[in-house]
Amino acid sequence: MITINLKKIYMKRLILLVMMLLPMAAMANQPKFEELCEQYTNVEGVTAMNLDGKMIQMMAGEFAEATEFIENIIVIISENKKQSNKIIKRSAKIIKKRKLKPILSANEDGSMVDIYCVGEGDAVNDLIITVQEGDEGGLVVISGEIPLETIGDIIEKMQ
Repeated sequence: MITINLKKIYMKRLILLVMMLLPMAAMANQPKFEELCEQYTNVEGVTAMNLDGKMIQMMAGEFAEATEFIENIIVIISENKKQSNKIIKRSAKIIKKRKLKPILSANEDGSMVDIYCVGEGDAVNDLIITVQEGDEGGLVVISGEIPLETIGDIIEKMQ
């Protein structure tokens, strides 16, 4: 009887461990914009950058107080129509897998802009912007834990 109780205890622990690890496994399978940036690092006609939060803070200037919440910024752009189309398509796949809906879509005079926001409550974890205009196109991803109030301040300073 003692072995049966031990088996039940180990089985319960095993089930609990699996349940705790499932969300991490799901996150590991999610495609990431960092991987997309790495794919375009050495592609001719494409500029791909993954800027760390500390580098952003050094370059911030008048936006210094807003940058303390930013962990990194990914920028992938191209003036080559073929490459920019690929960037947009690959970005769209990641966005679709993450089941994101645009908070803003604009199509004016051949310029298409989509903005997606990931976050809960009063903070944004990812701000994803895709842009395509003529032959040019690209992606900008701002990651961190950015308060909505800070985003409003940045927009106000930019006007």
